[in-house]
Amino acid sequence: MRIGFDLRPLQLSPGVMGIGVYIKNLIANISSIDKENQYFFLVLKDREFPEVNLSPEFQYELIEIPSASNPYLNVIKDKFTLGSIVSKYSLDLIHFTSPLELKLNFDLGKYNNRSVLTIHDLTPLFYGDLIFRKKRRLLKPLFHILLRNIKKAGHLISVSDNTKKDLIERLKIPPEKITVTHLAADDCFRAIDDEYYLDEIKSKYNLPDKFVMYLGGFSLHKNLNSLIEAMVLLQVEYRLDTPLVIAGTKDSFHLPELEKRISELGLTDRVYFPGFIPTVDLPAVYNLASVFVFPSMYEGFGLPPLEAMKCGTPTIVSNTSSLPEIAGSSAIVCNSRDIESLAESMHRILSSVEIADDLKKKGILRAMDFSWEKCARETLDVYKNLSCQ
Repeated sequence: MRIGFDLRPLQLSPGVMGIGVYIKNLIANISSIDKENQYFFLVLKDREFPEVNLSPEFQYELIEIPSASNPYLNVIKDKFTLGSIVSKYSLDLIHFTSPLELKLNFDLGKYNNRSVLTIHDLTPLFYGDLIFRKKRRLLKPLFHILLRNIKKAGHLISVSDNTKKDLIERLKIPPEKITVTHLAADDCFRAIDDEYYLDEIKSKYNLPDKFVMYLGGFSLHKNLNSLIEAMVLLQVEYRLDTPLVIAGTKDSFHLPELEKRISELGLTDRVYFPGFIPTVDLPAVYNLASVFVFPSMYEGFGLPPLEAMKCGTPTIVSNTSSLPEIAGSSAIVCNSRDIESLAESMHRILSSVEIADDLKKKGILRAMDFSWEKCARETLDVYKNLSCQ
């Protein structure tokens, strides 16, 4: 087969984010497995080719696409470009790896039956009022245009059973048109016993000796307000003065609102913002955390909790969307919008060595159920089945 694979999302979004992690690991594992098919990478002409670990035997060519200055023009440009690319390069199919999140068009016209779309989540459908605020509200109609085109695709890949359920219930997509391929935590995430190395990382990021950790974005649906309010309750109700470390890129326009609330609650001295932590250091930071909390109200998959669990960090997740599916019985699942429930869950772990050790063992075992090789093989099956239709 001649397979198109959209690498533009990796050029448009930081490779360390969930989408970038998915694309890098998927194509790296496909390159190690697939020795028969030829791949054509869709890339933006004016941006560097993204760093991807590909097998030397892997067959691929680049298809350079000029980038537009804004998302609306991207959609219009793609509308007139993608179908001709299929024809020019005689492609059997194109896999669009993140079309909704980055507002990339995927309408191939008469070749729509040759498209595979990965749908990571439908967050704007559930929390659009929180996401499409200020200037971003202009993207709302564009998102809905792309949603309408989903039904034209040859096949959909969802990253969780919950996202598949959302596609069926909210967009009326036939179940047989959707395949679930779970993501995985990278091999670099593991329990670390080297105390000297851990001390180095703690010093590098000025981390406290014992702390609660969150890693992710600052959008309102991430529910960080509930987490910081639960930290107050942890101190007042349970007499635990454990600091909170909030890690992640600090360029969100939601961050000033969060910092203001932290100040109002008198938590400024107890909340640390180390900023972006590169993957090379992240496993050690997970290991240093006493508990990892992921209070998000909606996730398509939720990689950070799985990474934390693989590092042996006791983990708490919300009881919503895909998070219970990913965590299973190996993390504490609670109503994170109930600050009393959230504070009580943190207290259980922080005050009991037995509970913390039990969650550490269960989390490591649970993370082993997820594999990038399995994700790649299931994706190749989708390609094969679609080409046979």
